[in-house]
Amino acid sequence: MHACYYSTQYLLYNKSRRYNKINLLFKSFIKNPTFRTRQAKFIAFALLFFSATRFYVSWFCKPMIAYVGCIVIIGNLLLLRHVEDRPLQEDTDADARLVYIYSALEADNRSSTPNATYVKSDIGDMTQFHINQTRKLVIGVHPPNSSTHDEDLDERYNQGLAKQYYSRRATKVNPFQYHIIARPQSGCDVDTYVIILVHSFHPYRDKRDAIRKTWGSVVTGGAWPKEQITKKLRLVFVLGTHVESKYNDVIRSELKQHDDVIQGDFIDDYTNMTLKSLLGLKYVSEACPSTPFLLKSDDDMFINIPYLLKILQSKTYNRSIMGPRNWVSRPERVGKWGVSRQLFPFKRYPVYESGAAYVISGDLVPELFETSEYVPAFHVDDVYITGVLGRILNVTHVRQKGFAYWGDKIPTACDMLQKRKITGTKMTPERLTDLWRNMSTIAC
Repeated sequence: MHACYYSTQYLLYNKSRRYNKINLLFKSFIKNPTFRTRQAKFIAFALLFFSATRFYVSWFCKPMIAYVGCIVIIGNLLLLRHVEDRPLQEDTDADARLVYIYSALEADNRSSTPNATYVKSDIGDMTQFHINQTRKLVIGVHPPNSSTHDEDLDERYNQGLAKQYYSRRATKVNPFQYHIIARPQSGCDVDTYVIILVHSFHPYRDKRDAIRKTWGSVVTGGAWPKEQITKKLRLVFVLGTHVESKYNDVIRSELKQHDDVIQGDFIDDYTNMTLKSLLGLKYVSEACPSTPFLLKSDDDMFINIPYLLKILQSKTYNRSIMGPRNWVSRPERVGKWGVSRQLFPFKRYPVYESGAAYVISGDLVPELFETSEYVPAFHVDDVYITGVLGRILNVTHVRQKGFAYWGDKIPTACDMLQKRKITGTKMTPERLTDLWRNMSTIAC
């Protein structure tokens, strides 16, 4: 198998200098034994398709492209069979090598070994795992500051580690030590049907006021354009503490005027987004224990309240999360939303709902908050709350069209009136005001 695999590499890379561009194109897919087989197959078949057409590809190029495509497919299939069809031996393979990794699982053994992670055993004192389709073992301990593990793990070959990662720890590893320092005088009434938590930032008072005057006005008795709202709702804006005291004064002023703000005693920053979500869950658990649904939203969204209520009343939802569902997302490793492999070692996130706007059934809210104290957290709040905690609690991810993703277009008035959209994104205060006005005047 090794001979066949490396022979395909030789044919692809060293055939002739005139193939240099094609060599570079496929180098990332063939050179590394852990290349993504699905992506390689897709590109190979695409090349074969274009080589068979009469357009855009010269007759001179067709045989060359077909040749390269065949080489990629053959090498890909040989490697796939080599790494997937060859079973692990009961004892340690002679060619296996030890790979030490570190992840957020260290919390399980923090009391006995502060700087180590133990992987629980299925065979003697250690467990054998596959990593990334290669013949390696994951065993032992490793200090948290090391970076010897530089590849994302595939859950298919690390099921034992995944099972441990997606589990509630024996003791609290993430205790919520923050407090609500400002809250509304009134919570939810017994007949409140939906509590709406809008995550906001102190300087964005114009966004909060725009929500209060448009779709959020139905909470305080306002009328919805061409619709009648019969269910009782509650709207609350969620914030942390700003580093500049003048902005905290603004929040206290809004709370006094509108009675619709909760504030935590942690610094309001994107790295603390998960704390903001947990603060909301804590508040709802205490102030709205009998409310059937929690809607979490950002302050640049439009919520089509009548359509959302129609969906929520159409059937019974227990231990469920509904929103813009993601099921094949890969974690970013750098940048604002980058998550290190120490915190999340796998190549794909679990199924989760994007944080722009999603709904949680009320019976799940206290469980999510309580479980979070036993699971290490990271700052990508929607993945952590709806994905990691959701998987641990085995929640139902409800598939429902109409929830906006970040890349969606700005909604129109007819989208809302004709119930094509549950939520709309990219809503500035001006767009909110215009959309609200158009919904009252336009004929669709």
